[in-house]
Amino acid sequence: MVASLADDETIESDWRLFRRISPQWLVPDGAGGRRLSSAAFQNHPTNPLAFSVHIERVLQELGLPYDSLVAGHTGYSVVAITAGLVRQHNQKIQRVADVTDPAHAHVLGAKPGSVKKAFAEAAVWVIPPPPVVPA
Repeated sequence: MVASLADDETIESDWRLFRRISPQWLVPDGAGGRRLSSAAFQNHPTNPLAFSVHIERVLQELGLPYDSLVAGHTGYSVVAITAGLVRQHNQKIQRVADVTDPAHAHVLGAKPGSVKKAFAEAAVWVIPPPPVVPA
């Protein structure tokens, strides 16, 4: 659990935050493809005030490749939203890095449907999902 809802102001508003995307958060787009569901931005069941992200700037400073975020997570993809967008929706960002995950952070705050939808609509693919294979 997170001790407080203080925002880490050292994370600049134009910095990108990467969210690892489970295949279950991809939904049909009506054109034979898939799109990102707003469910990708719901808070974690064990921490109802936060979801996890990775700070791009930290990955870059440490020379860690973006695909390290999906290593061991078959079928997963990665999207980016900005810290500024997060803050525009009354969310806070806190670093929760450790030795095994130095770029890890939490996006903190209540996330009604309108906030999750805004994040999903603004998200850009960093590592796109695998292509849809026709049945």
